[in-house]
Amino acid sequence: MNKLQKTFNDIIERTRAKPIGTAGSFSGLCPSHDDNSASMSITMEIDRILLYCHSGCTIDNICLSLEIEQPDLFVSRDKTQINKVPIPLKLVKKQKRMKADINADSKVVFFSSKHKKNVTESVRYSYINADGKTAYHVIRSDPKDFRPMTPDGFLDHEGVERLPYRLPELLQGVKDLKLIILLEGEKDVDSAMAMGLIATTFVGGAGKWRDEYSEYFRGADVVLMPDNDFPGLKGMTEIATKLYGTASRIRMLELPGLGPSQEKHGKDFSDWAELEENTKNTLEKIISDLPEWSPEEHENESVIDELNKKHFVTMIGGKTTVVNEVYDPAMERQSITCSSPTDFKNFYSNRFVPVEDRHVPLGKFWFNHPDRRQYKGLTFMPGESSPYRGNYNLWGGFNVDPIPSNSENPDNIEAFSWFYDHIHQNIANGDDFTAAYVIGWMADLVLYPSKRLGVSMVLRSDAQGTGKGLFARILGHLFGKHYLHITNPRHLTGNFNAHLIDCLLLFADEAFWAGDKSSEGALKTLITEEFRAVEIKGKDVFQARNFTRLLIASNKSWVVPSELHDRRFVILDVNQQRARDTEYFGKMMKQMESGGYEALLWFLMNLKIDIDLRNCMPETDAMKDSKVYSMTPVQTFWHECLVEGEFETGNSWEEPHSKRILHESFKERSRKNEHTSREVFMKELKKIVDFNQTRINRERSLIFAPLEECRDDFEKSFGIKITEPV
Repeated sequence: MNKLQKTFNDIIERTRAKPIGTAGSFSGLCPSHDDNSASMSITMEIDRILLYCHSGCTIDNICLSLEIEQPDLFVSRDKTQINKVPIPLKLVKKQKRMKADINADSKVVFFSSKHKKNVTESVRYSYINADGKTAYHVIRSDPKDFRPMTPDGFLDHEGVERLPYRLPELLQGVKDLKLIILLEGEKDVDSAMAMGLIATTFVGGAGKWRDEYSEYFRGADVVLMPDNDFPGLKGMTEIATKLYGTASRIRMLELPGLGPSQEKHGKDFSDWAELEENTKNTLEKIISDLPEWSPEEHENESVIDELNKKHFVTMIGGKTTVVNEVYDPAMERQSITCSSPTDFKNFYSNRFVPVEDRHVPLGKFWFNHPDRRQYKGLTFMPGESSPYRGNYNLWGGFNVDPIPSNSENPDNIEAFSWFYDHIHQNIANGDDFTAAYVIGWMADLVLYPSKRLGVSMVLRSDAQGTGKGLFARILGHLFGKHYLHITNPRHLTGNFNAHLIDCLLLFADEAFWAGDKSSEGALKTLITEEFRAVEIKGKDVFQARNFTRLLIASNKSWVVPSELHDRRFVILDVNQQRARDTEYFGKMMKQMESGGYEALLWFLMNLKIDIDLRNCMPETDAMKDSKVYSMTPVQTFWHECLVEGEFETGNSWEEPHSKRILHESFKERSRKNEHTSREVFMKELKKIVDFNQTRINRERSLIFAPLEECRDDFEKSFGIKITEPV
């Protein structure tokens, strides 16, 4: 490979360039400014490399940032060619320096290739040299983008010495043997300095370190704090390697409490500092416990730590499985996926780790390493920490912190008053007891997530837009990843149900039809059984604890199969007075997003439940309707006889009625009844009504109690009031 080709390959790698259009043409990130939109064109010709930044960076600054000389962009000529007529060359395009545009408010305005429009200065960070003079500025805009600016107003670095930010404080801190914190942005440095710490950074972030910076850290006690993302950790690790042997001590701190590491744009020091419990003393205590960093120990340990944050090995259904902890941006929550060892190794087959005199694929290195993260299995135990008895606990806690509306008044609902009104006036249809039951049902889920209540709530309404789904979404927000909204019946009762393993609240939105007998058993198991079978594609079925509470919403008249004695469902008719009232529901959501969720969680955590949720369910018309729709043929027959107040035997109610004629009358009511034998019919009838037997003219007959007494007994037993037809 010739020198020009090697230079070109290095430029492509450093700028993360991608091929475009014609052969030899690439587009990459300009190293001379904070570039996130591939604004630099790179073209390889026979005898030269052409570079052009569409944001206005000069060729001098580009070469300086790439740590190359301009002659490196051309084919070199030996001494015998110096006095010969040179081959005609087109000069690299001369770029005019761009002067800053200053608006009427004395703010810099520049074109952002990242946002494809002019943006305006929001903050100006001044880089001061050792003599106390301004070397250059970094202009931060709104929306976020950055540009360097020289003291004479040019948007570049031409002719200026690159320096660490807050250099005078840095130099004095090193001299005084104080701790030096290296961060990824000027905003973070200012936040740290405001806390009384000595901090610094440099233009461009962790990936834009320059070797000349190292000398400023000679003899320093340095703590590097990357942003909470993988590029930040990688960049800071590279800086630590370059500072090793120059700084007196190096430590690396990944700030706690910022959540899982992100692929990019992770939270930073400023986010950490805004958390209420974090102070200078907190940080100094964390730093004091840090081990010293060294490249020999860190090189391979860092990749083990990196993968341990995202993966672990366990056994699922008798098979070795790699579990991946991933962030789902669409759902805005953490979730897990499962990979076979082969798939996992293949995913990391493009990264290698040095081991003695060879390089091993990263996936294989981690999978075979004794320090890989590993658990005996998966479990879901709400309220318990992980690991739980050697197993990885899927419980991730509540999605918000409980904060009272008014700590002196536990019953204060001011912060979620619109939602409370929605529960009382719409969900409970204005009934005080029903509203108290609904709130108690919610509180039971919060207070006792690891216990089975065995009662599901069903919301029914003929109209759309009544707030059924919003009720579920607001309650579900408290549980974060442990809340699931489904609309497909197979996700509720289908075979593959791994998505339910860590689900506390399942909202089935039009996801079940009460007449589906094949799914009825799976539904009842989900509501009442302590254990359930979990089936993951490609894995053997295994048993898991069942903590799922079910919330169902539908516009159908018959929603769930509720038997006459059923206590598995509370069925409510949602009031339609606020249907499609966007202003009402908009105010509700605005209130919830302004502290309402936190106050609601605190309220439910501190609520004393005075209702027996299993045995004192509200008797609603919707519940009665559902029982009628769900009756067996014999139950339906008896119910209709009670409503009509007569039999088709021709006799009055209190006279004897022939078994034969009663059975024939039953079969004539529906073709579904044709194959029900007289013996089965009598057994089913005996379960729901008492009667005496006699013989009239050798005909076996039944004698029932008076009609009103039969109606009263039916209502007391099954909660269904008999109303005569109009």
